[in-house]
Amino acid sequence: MNSGGTFNIENSASLIQINDNAINSGNVTVKRTSRPMYRWDYVYHGSPVANDVISQIPSQYDLRYKYVTNKTITGTWTSISSSTLGEGFITRVRNIAPFNVTPTSIDFNYVGVPNNGIIPVSGTTYDGGLTTAYGNSKLLANPYPCAIDAKLFLDDPNNKLFVGGTIYMWTSNTYYIGTTI
Repeated sequence: MNSGGTFNIENSASLIQINDNAINSGNVTVKRTSRPMYRWDYVYHGSPVANDVISQIPSQYDLRYKYVTNKTITGTWTSISSSTLGEGFITRVRNIAPFNVTPTSIDFNYVGVPNNGIIPVSGTTYDGGLTTAYGNSKLLANPYPCAIDAKLFLDDPNNKLFVGGTIYMWTSNTYYIGTTI
C-alpha cells in the first residue's frame, strides 16, 4: 500500500493473509454491517485490528460485556472498557430512534493495523473443563479481518483442552418483539 493510501475492507470481504510470520503495518478500515437491529439487541464482536476497538464501537450501543469463567459454575458477564485480541465481547443497542421503532442495520468501521499470525488467548475453567458447565465456557472471537479455517483451529493441539472439538457459531436473525421494560 502506498504511503498515505487508504485500504478499505468492505462488509463481507476478507483480507487474505497466507503467511503467519508476515508483519503488517499501516491502518486499514474493516467495515462490518449488522443485521437489522432493534432496541436492546446484542451484537457479538471481536477485533480484526490490533487496536483496542471499544472506542470505535458506534454510539448506537450503550453496554459492553465480556464473559468471565472460573468464577462460578455459571460464569459471569462483566462490564468492559477495553477489548482483548481473540476474546469476544457483546454490545447492546440503545433504546433510541430508529431502533425503538424500526429494526435498522448499523455499520462498524474498525480502523487499525490488521491482525496476523498466531494470537494466543488464555483460558480458565470452573472445574478443569470436566463438565459442560457454563463456567467452563469462553467467548472467543475471530481476531482477523478474514475468515479462519475451523478445522485447522479445532485440530490444533493447543486448542484441544479448551475447545474440546466443538465450536458454536453464533448468528441471530430473530427480532425481539416483546414489550418494553
